Amino acid sequence: MKLKSRWCKWAALMVLACFVALGMRPPAALAHAYVVSSAPAADETLDQAPSSVRIEFNEPIEAGFYELQVIGPSGVSESAGEPVFDPEQPTRLSVALKPDLPEGAYAAKWKVVSGDGHPVSGTISFQIGQGASSSVPQHDSTAQNSFPGWSLLAIRWLLYGGMTLYLGTLAFHLWLLPAGKQRSVALPERLKRRSRTALLLGYAAAAAGVLLSLPQQTASDSGGGWSKAFDPDSLQETLTYTSFGEIWVYQTVLLIVLLAATVLLLRAFSKKSYPGRLLLALAFAGCLGLLLAKAFIGHAATASVKSAAVTADFLHLAAGLIWLGGVGAVAFLLPAAATRPKPLPAEARAEPAHASAPAAALAGPAHASAAADPAAATGGLVGPSGAPPAATAADSPPQTLYWRTIRRFSMLAAGCVAVLIATGVYGSLLHVPTWYALFHTDYGKVLLVKILLTVVCLALGLSAFLRGRKPSRPLGAGVWTEFALGMIVLVLAALLANLPTAAANPGPSQLTNQLPDGSRVTISISPNLVGANTFRAAITGPDGQPRRDIEQVTLELTSKEMDMGVVEFGFPGRQFGSDPPEAKADGIITMGGRWNVRVHILLKSLDTLDYDTELRVGSK
Repeated sequence: MKLKSRWCKWAALMVLACFVALGMRPPAALAHAYVVSSAPAADETLDQAPSSVRIEFNEPIEAGFYELQVIGPSGVSESAGEPVFDPEQPTRLSVALKPDLPEGAYAAKWKVVSGDGHPVSGTISFQIGQGASSSVPQHDSTAQNSFPGWSLLAIRWLLYGGMTLYLGTLAFHLWLLPAGKQRSVALPERLKRRSRTALLLGYAAAAAGVLLSLPQQTASDSGGGWSKAFDPDSLQETLTYTSFGEIWVYQTVLLIVLLAATVLLLRAFSKKSYPGRLLLALAFAGCLGLLLAKAFIGHAATASVKSAAVTADFLHLAAGLIWLGGVGAVAFLLPAAATRPKPLPAEARAEPAHASAPAAALAGPAHASAAADPAAATGGLVGPSGAPPAATAADSPPQTLYWRTIRRFSMLAAGCVAVLIATGVYGSLLHVPTWYALFHTDYGKVLLVKILLTVVCLALGLSAFLRGRKPSRPLGAGVWTEFALGMIVLVLAALLANLPTAAANPGPSQLTNQLPDGSRVTISISPNLVGANTFRAAITGPDGQPRRDIEQVTLELTSKEMDMGVVEFGFPGRQFGSDPPEAKADGIITMGGRWNVRVHILLKSLDTLDYDTELRVGSK
């Protein structure tokens, strides 16, 4: 009862912390970097040749693997030197042009790595001279992007899958396997073998995922595919000039620390002593460090509130892997632990007089104190002579151990699922701003499949929880099914981490506001993307009937992301008197993100109605 109360308190605290830290709706995180302005502007016609081309992005770009080349009418480069990236202005990229450029059409081809680690590219065309050809020059490029998409998914899945096995094994021995009596007896050989196997496989997979991520990221950023993945200069550029390279160094250091802990754990599982809780906890902390580092490279790194987004991403990944790892431990380790254990020999229960304190700590506190306190080593049971009773193992029959472990896992899983749901809702609001985006973007569709499979896993877990409350027959194949579905979910998680978020295409928007006099104003924007858009306005009175006393409606759009000036256009009042009573106007939105929309309504009586609302614009 005391254990259950403690776990419930921890679960409640975790849920409360998540909702307090993440309860406010976050500003939508737009996808990869995109152009917000350029000089010359896209499709601009110039009377005189410019001295340079400058491109401004919506977010800081990486200081490596950037390209900007201007192709002239003859199909050759007209750039004068290399492109310039200024760390003091990390959103800007420029390149100087040759003097005395001829009239004609030009194309500025650019490629950068956005802040979330994804390479993006595009072309900005402009023209010099009024009478020049308006066709964009064609430029044949022999550079082929041979980077296979499946390798990115495989490498990320290795990291996620490896951490799942490793964390699940640690959680099993730290929390799931009941303490006290169970640690006063020798671990079954089958459990030790399976624990070593899970740790080895988990570490090997995670290490491969971390180490291979460097050449994979290099191949992606350079645009040269795996042929560039192991190029020394390209690897050095990744490590020196990208945020991924900095985080990768930290991950590698943590991987080395985790290797030392793994070696000690394997040695402990090869002997009669039980791995110390301190060693298990240190290895667990190392795993969490790897997951925290991972949260700093991805979509969360470019969110407007970075600390909250990174925290949510870390908690979401950690909770999911601990839960799934626990499912795997129940399926793989618990059947081996539920075999009838053998009492520890006397020399294993008592530490030698010359044993050092660190050795006792790594051997486990239960064993270090066995000689001084037999009751502590046997869960409170002592024989007539004060020694551990011979029937200690019999007091914990396999079925009792089995269902006690299931109940402990149910409490751990409940806490993980609570954190998973809270952070998942936050992430969805961050990356999927509208229902349209959920059902009409690749990111949204993959997220829906992930949610569906997670719900199936939760249903299987709930079935196991209910069965654990009234022990009957073992859980059976359902646990393996839940684990297999969870591993598929990890593939989808790796895919989502590499897709542009759904905020890049929120879909048509409809802004409805009620005015103090009871009138309702509805502004519709379609397709609600950067570029040309159609705006529609409809105004009804307090009685719900269209208002015919509108002289003019003016919209003023001001970007909340950066100073882009004011985009203004209006609806003539006569359109509101037509049938249907709806006004229409065309306008150009110059960048994605959040815009303030100032609505100014002039009535025929010369009275005015004004209000402000917010519009989220997609970038593609």
